[in-house]
Amino acid sequence: MAASVPVKLAIWGERAPGGSFDEARLATDLAAIVDDHIARFGAVPFTHYTFLVMLAHDAYGGLEHRASSVNLYHPYFGASRKHYEGLLDKVLDDWARLMAIPGRRRQSLEAASFDAWIKLYKPDESNLNTTVSYYLKGGLTMLALDLQIRRRTEGARSLDDVLRLLWQRYGATATPHPDQLQPVFEEATGLALGDVFDRQVRGTDDPELVEELRHVGLELRTSSDPAQTGDSASAVWLGATIGGGKVTGVFDDSPAQAAGLSPGDEIIALDGFRVTAEADLRSLAGALRPGDRIELAVFRRARLLRLPVRLGAAPATRYEIAGVADPGMAAARYHAWLGEAHPGSQTLATVTTTARWV
Repeated sequence: MAASVPVKLAIWGERAPGGSFDEARLATDLAAIVDDHIARFGAVPFTHYTFLVMLAHDAYGGLEHRASSVNLYHPYFGASRKHYEGLLDKVLDDWARLMAIPGRRRQSLEAASFDAWIKLYKPDESNLNTTVSYYLKGGLTMLALDLQIRRRTEGARSLDDVLRLLWQRYGATATPHPDQLQPVFEEATGLALGDVFDRQVRGTDDPELVEELRHVGLELRTSSDPAQTGDSASAVWLGATIGGGKVTGVFDDSPAQAAGLSPGDEIIALDGFRVTAEADLRSLAGALRPGDRIELAVFRRARLLRLPVRLGAAPATRYEIAGVADPGMAAARYHAWLGEAHPGSQTLATVTTTARWV
């Protein structure tokens, strides 16, 4: 039960052999989540709610309905996880993923949402440079905006107020919401938000997460992984994604793009040495440094090409969120945001992306 509303959990599919699946704990946690949502939004539009968990080897995702949701997972999902990720772990992981997508500089958040069904869900070789997930960038943008609202209203308002107003005015009454939601955000918060929407929603600016985290006494740091700088094959960068020996994508403004490498090219040799897999590329790159020149032999359809490439330096791969030593008034904002004391000068989350020379 959750706030006197029955909540059901239905599980379909095979559990992972030897894995732990605490159904009672899952039901208890889901009820707590539902309780929290009801407390934030008020009266519920359903008399019962069902979570359907589907365990399938070839599916991942979910779909929401008014009184139920379907959640698809691989049977081994979470089987080896030793602990739950914290909020900041998830935030940092998403930030690292976003920073690795050149398309975030080309497609606005507004356009990403509008074009989702013809671009995000139907990807091709250009998606890497031309699109961004509205889920990924949208979540981080709204997190940064929530922190900004809390800061500018001195804690009197938050994104919760926006979501409540949207629900009360449109969701609860099944009324279509307007195309432009900026006026609703401004009404709910009492703030002028045109600049934020122009740059981060209608424009292509990154979410101002680094700046807003500082106001709650946190630093988001970017650097190169020490292990990367000591590994030549990870320190150099070609700027292409490779699968099955073929180029699947080429980053904008990368050495690969400058050399004329194209999606679909089959790499067969590096400096005259045979390549049959990505592991061969890493092995052959072991003695290379940023700035070195190499020659890639590739088949483009039936034609053999020899492409000279000047390797670049690998992008930053290490991200950290850490507390500042003397947060001052930011400590109170941190507590109001997460409901716990400021952690002081300690690292709270670390993400190191896979260092791949390609």
